[in-house]
Amino acid sequence: MSIVGLVLTFFACAAIGYFIPIGERSASTLFASATGGGGGGEGADDVLFGGGTSGGSSRGSSRGADASAPDAGNTVGADSPMQEGVAAGAAQTPGGAQASGTQMAGAQTPGTPANASQAGAASQAGVASQAGAASQTAVGGASAAVGQSSTMPVIEGKPLVGRANKRFGFACRAKATVASGDPLEYRLCEVGTSEVKYRSTNGGFVLVVPSESGKYDLVVENTRTREQTRMTIGGFDKVVKLSAAMLQEKLNKPMDDWFYIYFVEDKDLTIDYENIPEGFVPARSVGALMSDRTANGWTIEVVGTPQYDEYNQVRRFKVRIRE
Repeated sequence: MSIVGLVLTFFACAAIGYFIPIGERSASTLFASATGGGGGGEGADDVLFGGGTSGGSSRGSSRGADASAPDAGNTVGADSPMQEGVAAGAAQTPGGAQASGTQMAGAQTPGTPANASQAGAASQAGVASQAGAASQTAVGGASAAVGQSSTMPVIEGKPLVGRANKRFGFACRAKATVASGDPLEYRLCEVGTSEVKYRSTNGGFVLVVPSESGKYDLVVENTRTREQTRMTIGGFDKVVKLSAAMLQEKLNKPMDDWFYIYFVEDKDLTIDYENIPEGFVPARSVGALMSDRTANGWTIEVVGTPQYDEYNQVRRFKVRIRE
């Protein structure tokens, strides 16, 4: 009889536990705070459920525009996987069932309003939502400030300027970065103006002619935001203007590495002759003249004053050949 009594008692307790929805009542109480405080968005949910505040604020800001929509999705519904898991745990765990029973009993204590626990939870939700909103605003403001500063190009170090491959003109190499990763355009402009002389997408320039001042403004522009950084750089000086004596000396010596930068291109160069040895065709380029001098052992005299172009290059001169 004692065994039969124990069996009947077990089934009676199981039936009582099955029909009384203690676990569901507990779950709705635990998550009641998630349904209030519309301003917090997902950030409030993260705070309430132990999530990271920075991640919550980020997601909350991305969905802030939809917070007023009916399907904003900021609340945890009855079909939420998180709520179902907690409700199931409360129903299946003896300790959870006892805690739910205690909480339920406390909510029905005489002299205490039936919705006191829900009011406390709602108050907690309001505080948590305000905290989440404040955190979201602070992080959003910081992100905006960082975003504005990260789009400004920054020129790294001093650009390099030097002669380009033993030809007339200069090579220039500059490097700039932008934290936002936007594409950049490099420009060389006349100093103090927006007049663009050269453009580059990688910071490299070749055969840049000298400027009157020997300088250019390097302008680096963020092509997306149009923000610009400007730096004046030198080294773009004209070549030395060769006097008649200097030119004569150079023409009677072996050509050095930078020989041709002192003369305009052959198509623009004019060589006049006072006299030319019989049987020789006057050379029309400075290279041919130098070859004839070397091959025949001539001495070249410069007659008069050479003429120059805007960059001090020799564009016309007269010579006398001595054998």
